[in-house]
Amino acid sequence: MLHRHISPKSTAHENAMSQVSPLFTSADVQSYHRDGFYLARGIFHPQELTALKSHIVKLVAAEDPQRTAKGIRVWFADELDSSLRNWVVDQRMITGLQSLVGPDVEFLSAKTIFKNSRVSFASPWHQDWFYWKGSHKITAWIALDQANKANGCLKVIPASHHSIAQMVDVNDKKTFKKQMKSEEVEGRPILCLELEPGDVLFFHDLLAHSSYPNANGQNRWSFAPTYRNAAIPDDSTTWKHSMLLCGSSINPTMQT
Repeated sequence: MLHRHISPKSTAHENAMSQVSPLFTSADVQSYHRDGFYLARGIFHPQELTALKSHIVKLVAAEDPQRTAKGIRVWFADELDSSLRNWVVDQRMITGLQSLVGPDVEFLSAKTIFKNSRVSFASPWHQDWFYWKGSHKITAWIALDQANKANGCLKVIPASHHSIAQMVDVNDKKTFKKQMKSEEVEGRPILCLELEPGDVLFFHDLLAHSSYPNANGQNRWSFAPTYRNAAIPDDSTTWKHSMLLCGSSINPTMQT
C-alpha cells in the first residue's frame, strides 16, 4: 500500500530548470556504482547560486551562535522554506538522481556546510550511514563557492562504500561524534575533490570522506540535500517526513 507523502509542488524555478536537465551517461552511472561517488561538473551556473547562498547565509546568521559555530545546519523535509524547496526539487537534480538510484526518489533533509576563518577545522574520516542507518541514501553536495585544498575541500576513499567501516565514538564539541578508526584509512588511496561553484558531488552514504582544514580562511559554503530510493524499505528513525519527488514510495511518510 502506498503511503501519503509531502508533495514537492511545482514552481516557476523548477519549470524553467527542466529545460536544461543533464543526462548522465552509462559510464557515469557505472563510475558512481564502482567508486561510490560521481562528480557532475557545472550542473548549475554560478550566477544561479548567488541568491541561494545569500539566503542560506542569512538563515545561518539568525541561528544561535553556538549552533552556527559548528559549521553545519540541517533542515528536514517539513522545515524547508520555498527557496530551499526549489533547489531540492530542481529537475536537473531529479534527473541525475533517477540515473543513479532508480525512478522512485524521495527527499529527506538538506544541510549547509561551511568553513571560514573561524570555522576552520578539518572534518574527520567518516561514513554518513552511521548517523542514520536503515537503507542507503545518496547526498548531492552542491558547491556554492570554490572548494579547494586550501579552504577545506572534501577528500574521499574511492570504492570504500562497498564495506562498512569500524567507527569509534568521540567526544567532539564540533559536529562529529563518530569517526573511522585510523587503521581503516591507512594505506588506502585518497582522492582530493576540488569543486567549482555549480559542481555537484553525488555520493553514497557509505563513501568514506573527510575534509581538509581551512588554511586560508576563505569562505567555502555548500548546500547538500540527501535522498533515498523510495522503492526500498527504510527502517531509519531519523526522518519523520519525506518528500516524494518522482515515482512512488513504500515507506511510511506523512503529508503536511
